[in-house]
Amino acid sequence: MAPLVIIAAVLAAIASSGPQGGAPDAAGASTDVAGAPTTIDKPVIHPAWTRLPSAGDFARLRPVRARGAKGVVTARCLIDEAGEFTSCDVILENPAGKGFGEATVKLSKLFKMKTTDGDGLPVAGRRLTLPVVWYPEPQ
Repeated sequence: MAPLVIIAAVLAAIASSGPQGGAPDAAGASTDVAGAPTTIDKPVIHPAWTRLPSAGDFARLRPVRARGAKGVVTARCLIDEAGEFTSCDVILENPAGKGFGEATVKLSKLFKMKTTDGDGLPVAGRRLTLPVVWYPEPQ
């Protein structure tokens, strides 16, 4: 019985919409005119996962209308202070219309990372590009 698999490696970073306000500091944080941090432009490349979805989670969240199909989704997710995703935008869904994008957004709530990434930088307010592969259920 082939297990459902997630690709936990992060693809090339997709930068957020660009700096807002002043120039980024060494950690990638931009500041507004008053000097307060407004956004962090450096995406998380090396997450330190503390929780990942299980094969059972994949089976439970797999879209019914995608029966027998393989799906590939890339989502760009915002990370909160606890190392969890607060929101994810689907930037690639193949095949479209089978529900893999929506299922990936639900699945994203099951990920958690340390509050600092593998580079020692805080993850709060940063984004991560999350690739997910949905394999067909075993026959």
